[in-house]
Amino acid sequence: MCSLFLQVGLSYLRLSVQRFLSSASRPDHYGTLGVSRASSAVEIKQKYYELAKQFHPDRPSSQQSSEKFAQITQAYEVLNDPVTRSAYDEQLVSSKEDVDRFVQTAWYSVNRGDLQRTMDTLTTLFAIPQPLLEQHHSAINRTVSAAMKQLGKTVQAGHAMSLLSALRQSPIVPNRDVYAAAFEVLIKAGKMSEAISVYKYLKEAKLEPTLLMENTIESIRQYRNSESNP
Repeated sequence: MCSLFLQVGLSYLRLSVQRFLSSASRPDHYGTLGVSRASSAVEIKQKYYELAKQFHPDRPSSQQSSEKFAQITQAYEVLNDPVTRSAYDEQLVSSKEDVDRFVQTAWYSVNRGDLQRTMDTLTTLFAIPQPLLEQHHSAINRTVSAAMKQLGKTVQAGHAMSLLSALRQSPIVPNRDVYAAAFEVLIKAGKMSEAISVYKYLKEAKLEPTLLMENTIESIRQYRNSESNP
């Protein structure tokens, strides 16, 4: 029994050391470019061009400058592409403090109208295990609801449904505001069938529909009844 406990303890110690070494050896691409995790693609590009001009190998420089140029180029290649940036962001999440930062990044991004960064950050959050998200359900739902409203301004019904679907498959439980915001985007886009699906999702979750949802669903039912019984 003691041997078993010792083996488990050693395995846990090895895993902890591996995680520490992985974190310690991982380059800080945001720090290299001098940008925050909430920075937009445009801000990252501007910062890269500024640093690349400063440390470019064609300019008289030291070996240290050449190494710096290689670092900022690598950082830009990762952060400039939404897919590789999202994958890199996922590697940064290992504690509740990290989750805090990503929740703040998503909220900051949606409020400045940077939907691309908002969606990428939410995708990262949706992939995080439940224990790390326990205190963030409300904040994430608030951000998703705000993102839905942004999508509604440009009638991006497809993105709204994709966002809702990703949220429903994550550890986060969508609240009434999220369903209501998605419903409004779909109605505005004329996607009645999808709007009815969202209404059903809300009812299955035992949440109370908004008055707008109830009135709209009733209008759709009356219209369909009149079409089937001319």
